[in-house]
Amino acid sequence: MGDRPTRGLSLKWKAFALLLALLALVHGAMGYIGYRDLVEQNQRYSHDRSASFGESLRALTRQSALEAGNLAAQLASAVDLSTLRSSPEQLAQLLPAELLASIDSAAILDASGSLVAETGLAPIDVGNAR
Repeated sequence: MGDRPTRGLSLKWKAFALLLALLALVHGAMGYIGYRDLVEQNQRYSHDRSASFGESLRALTRQSALEAGNLAAQLASAVDLSTLRSSPEQLAQLLPAELLASIDSAAILDASGSLVAETGLAPIDVGNAR
């Protein structure tokens, strides 16, 4: 039996297959690196955006508290407690129109926390108002 030449791939084809595998590996690694970078960028964007929304929310809450304080000061200067104790139904007439347009109900408490008068659609639990 003689020597038969082996019918394997030539060196040229083996080098080509190795180069192709190497290119596939590099392509996969670059894809993974790009994906990881995109995820990090998305996380930074989400964090920055939520921080920006938090700042806006804090500013709006501060502004709302200031407006509530201003309305309370206006109300305190316009309301006479002795008049309200005698006729609590006059509260709606004493409140500023912009206040009535933006709230459902209002209650006036004295310094001890007792209900003097209330107006509006929903009853107010004065135990939780302090």
